[in-house]
Amino acid sequence: MRDKFLPEAFKWRGFNMCESLLRHTPEQLTTFFRRMGSLGFNAVIIHYDYGFKRYQELIHRECEANNIAVTLMVFGPRTFFTLANSDASAFAKNADGAAYFDEPVCETWPCFTAVEAERDFRRGAEMFMRQLPSWISRIHMRAGDGRLFCRCPKCRNLLVQEGWNKFVQIFREAAQACGETRPIESDVYLYRHDEAHWSDEAMAGYGAFMYDTFGRHPRVALGDDPGRHTADISGYCSGDVSAYNNIGSYHKDMLAKWMKRAGHPEIYIHENTMMQGQLGVFTHNTAMMLKDLDFYRSIGLSGVFYEAYEPGYANFAAHYEVMAAALKGETTYVDYTPDAVAQALDINVPFGYLDGVTPPEILRMLPEVTAKYMFLLENFWQNFTPETLLAAVEYAYEHKERFDHLYVAYFFIRAAIRFGRLRFDRASDDARYVMTHAKLWDYMEKLPLDVDPVAYTEKLLFELSCKAEKI
Repeated sequence: MRDKFLPEAFKWRGFNMCESLLRHTPEQLTTFFRRMGSLGFNAVIIHYDYGFKRYQELIHRECEANNIAVTLMVFGPRTFFTLANSDASAFAKNADGAAYFDEPVCETWPCFTAVEAERDFRRGAEMFMRQLPSWISRIHMRAGDGRLFCRCPKCRNLLVQEGWNKFVQIFREAAQACGETRPIESDVYLYRHDEAHWSDEAMAGYGAFMYDTFGRHPRVALGDDPGRHTADISGYCSGDVSAYNNIGSYHKDMLAKWMKRAGHPEIYIHENTMMQGQLGVFTHNTAMMLKDLDFYRSIGLSGVFYEAYEPGYANFAAHYEVMAAALKGETTYVDYTPDAVAQALDINVPFGYLDGVTPPEILRMLPEVTAKYMFLLENFWQNFTPETLLAAVEYAYEHKERFDHLYVAYFFIRAAIRFGRLRFDRASDDARYVMTHAKLWDYMEKLPLDVDPVAYTEKLLFELSCKAEKI
């Protein structure tokens, strides 16, 4: 029987699969949703743009069977501009007035001041909502990914929130025009955290806002970072950031301010716990996540969604067992004893290739398959040779039950191209075409429905890995 002094459960307890859906086989998706049921997770965020049309019957069946409510998330600019057959005049532009992209993609933002952008965004939003299945519980509209905001001569002096607020209002108006009665949501993400710059008009009519803790230190609870993670705060956050020496403290303060705002919609958290940028290496941060849950509960947040997906989930399974119990109010931060790896890792110890080189004594504490994987990732990141690329990719492919092998291959190949370290001239046109896309999911969504997206993409990425040459 639950101790009466333990906290109550969060209203929403779930996963955000982000853009990973097409990197799953049907069997993996089925496993994922059934595990959610066993964990007591009651909500999932599914991205409409990437894989929903292919897998919606499976998602509906499994979520209904496991009592999981589905929030359908849509990249508003990408999908609405696609449905409205928009041209680049509606898209965000650089300082010279040239659109960043000539087609709507994951990172497409609207031009904040273009009449065409407002018109097409509204038309596309209405078209989108009129074709949604009835079993979707909530509808979530988010902006373009990343920082490619419109900086054309008319937009360059606008704060991101000032420009984006208008489109948040348009989405609400489109929902009303369609007679949509389900709750609608939007996100608080890069450059949009400062609640002072969200107008009452923009927030009106929204059932919830998703606050994304992107940029935080992955191993330190919000507010506990002494300044180790001193990345350019202004590159992640909005408003006056002069009072903060780390992003975690900024997020903690902003969350408290959002919760104190009169008449605010419900607020829930999206945690990037799986750290795609670390390629599925578990960061042994369970204690930190539990401490943050205590804070989230204390300020009255409605729920928590963790970034997670089936490829590589095995590395996080024990972590999510603990988190599931805490989300339901069955345990707290003070009940948990960190594992030996977590105790050996303070924030000054590098862990994972983005931190540097993991010390050998830490690698020896990890399961052998994980230690070798991390060594190969770091070896490539330090050397950028054809040999280190192929070794890392081959190992991820050999252990695809533990690692997100498609993302590993794509991420490293793209890094090698972006940094000018490797070339892939000997690869086929089809394989090189994959790498013309800024995001793997933008490529995979283009594949016909009768093509297996995992098997097809797997083959092309492996071809590229085998044919890399030093520049």
